[in-house]
Amino acid sequence: MTDFLFNEELDVPFLRNAFGQDYFAAREVLGSFVESASHDIPILQAALERSSLRAFSRITMRMVHNLQLVGLEDEVEHIRQLRSHVAGFGVNARSKELAEQFINGLDYKKNLMAVEVDRLDRHIESQVRHG
Repeated sequence: MTDFLFNEELDVPFLRNAFGQDYFAAREVLGSFVESASHDIPILQAALERSSLRAFSRITMRMVHNLQLVGLEDEVEHIRQLRSHVAGFGVNARSKELAEQFINGLDYKKNLMAVEVDRLDRHIESQVRHG
């Protein structure tokens, strides 16, 4: 089986340790992350717009878990900083700025992972055809 090389902008050691050569598992976990991030980002934005601390707390905890599953520890730290700020000061201009920075970074990583999912699909199909 030919090795699959993950995009270097992702945490490659984490992905290698988590999945090894189980490309099916990698594809499913990364694919689930892309779907959940696409779903969760608008919920986070709405919670902040409505200043709904309950919804904010719920969605950010789910996001932390999903980020940890794919090794995005920098994003985990960003969301923890955002949670800390909102807990201390509520929703204000600074929390919205932190949220925007987090969302922009997360959206970028989500798009990288979507590309990896497509690449994994092609890799798996190629291995099956030639395996």
